[in-house]
Parts: sequence; structure tokens; C-alpha cells
Amino acid sequence: MFGVLKTLANLEVHKSVYASLAFQTTNVIRYHSTYDHLSQHIQRVVTPHAVDSLYTKGYAVIDGIFPAHFADAARAEVVALYDNDRMHKNCTHFVAPASSSASSTSIVTPTPTPKPSTPSLIRSVPSTSTLLLEKTHIHEAELSLDASIRRLAPLCASVATDHTLLSVINKLLPSSANTHLDSQAIKLQYNAGGGGCFPIHFDTNERLDGRRVTAIFYLNPDWKVEHGGALRLYPFPAPPIDVAPKHNRAVLFASARLAHRVMPSTMPRCCFTVWISDNGSRKTEAAISPPSHSSSSSSSDSQLPP
Repeated sequence: MFGVLKTLANLEVHKSVYASLAFQTTNVIRYHSTYDHLSQHIQRVVTPHAVDSLYTKGYAVIDGIFPAHFADAARAEVVALYDNDRMHKNCTHFVAPASSSASSTSIVTPTPTPKPSTPSLIRSVPSTSTLLLEKTHIHEAELSLDASIRRLAPLCASVATDHTLLSVINKLLPSSANTHLDSQAIKLQYNAGGGGCFPIHFDTNERLDGRRVTAIFYLNPDWKVEHGGALRLYPFPAPPIDVAPKHNRAVLFASARLAHRVMPSTMPRCCFTVWISDNGSRKTEAAISPPSHSSSSSSSDSQLPP
């Protein structure tokens, strides 16, 4: 009897999730006739100037990264996943070689990993020297690894399988970048507000994996400066730069070379992140260069969109 009740309860949960996402299926069908234009749109807005900024300064900001209706529907998918409890808490990963001392530990954002099975705030990962610090207000979904999330968020999943951005960056990067991007992974995120934030960190260490470019896509209509939640970039030796998480804005930066953090957010904040990697034979430690002293001297906050 208990098994029957449990099955019925699970069916009700799934029914609720699919009911709340039913309108999105309609959006997918409606959008299907213009889906091919997504690739064309990305090719148009990711300009040589943007990729040059990524290479010389370590970051680039691109507004209007998607067609407007696509961005609206993608936001609806992220919000619905959070509302229906299909996300889990984000954890900051403190990583160090097993034989290293604590002083050599790095803070990195990991590649997508399965949902943690234990609810404790701080826990270690067996067989590694990794410490996980759970964040109270940050929730995420591992789209790249979870087929059920891909079914519930088909538009976000389409971004994961579309390699237009990867291809454009490859085409426009100079040969001196010494990298050839060949794969990508995606994670959806919902910051519930209430001060949700990230500490200063790098997304990876070049000795850990092949991630070279981080692309964050923001989905926050009517975002105001007073809401907080800015992405703060540290393009040393240039001064820190704050980028507001405005709707349909993308920020690209060098995954292993640019320190960054997320400032406390007072309002719910949606985004998803695509990590673009070089896992092939041409992988080197050169990758996307950090800003040089000469190139950074021309950068200023006034060059960024507000």
C-alpha cells in the first residue's frame, strides 16, 4: 500500500511540473519554425570586436545575445524548474592536489556534477582533496548530465547542443591564442535573492580540465542597479569592473585566467552558464590570454553597457 501511495505522490509531482511547463512546449513548437535563426542571430551579435575584447582584455559583454522571445521563454524554463523543486543547492569547490598543503588550495567552479546526496553545509569529497561549501540561496540544475532537465527545459537544452558560439570564437580568435574549442557543458541557475552571492574565484585551473571560455547568459527583465547581483570581474592590472545581470545579456571571459565574483543580490536572479572547452590535442597552458598591461590601459567602466 505504501508503495502505491509513493508512486501516486511521484506522479502528482511530475504532473505538477509538466503542467507548469506545458506552455513552454507551445513556445517550442511556435519557435521551431524560426529556430534556425538562432544560429544566425548569434553569428550576427558575436562580432570580431567582442572576440578581440575576450582575447586582449579577458572578457566581453554582448547585449541582445538571443532573439527577445527566445530569452523570455528560456527564463520561464529556469523559473519553472526552481518553482517545482527540480534544482539543488550550489556548492563552492575548494580544490587542491592530494599531496598539497592547504596554502595551495584553489577556489574553482566545477564542471557539472550530479546532485549532492548529502544535505550538510560543508562536506569533503572522498578520494579527492576537495571541500564543498553549500550556498543557501543559489540553486542550479545540471542540464548537461540530467536528461529529465533537458526534457523540461528544451530551449535551454537547444543552447547546449548549438555550437554556433563555440565556432564563431574559434573562427575569430587569432592563432596566437593556441587553443581550439571543441566541447561545451551547461548549468542553469536561480539565485533566490536574500543576499545570494559567490566569493572571488576562478572557474577552473588549467591543470584540472580543458575549460577555456565561460559564457554567462542573463535572464532578468527590469533589472535595476539597486538589486545588486552584479558580476564583478578582476581584469588585473586594470581595476575591477561590475556588469549588471540584465536580461538577454551575455558575458564571456577566460575561465582559468579571470578572477570574478557575484555581488549579493536582493532580488531573484536567473542565468545559465556555458563552459566552452579545449579537450583536444592542441590544448596548451597558453589558452585565452589574461589582459596585458598595454591592452588593459585602454579599458574603462565607461566602455561597458550600464
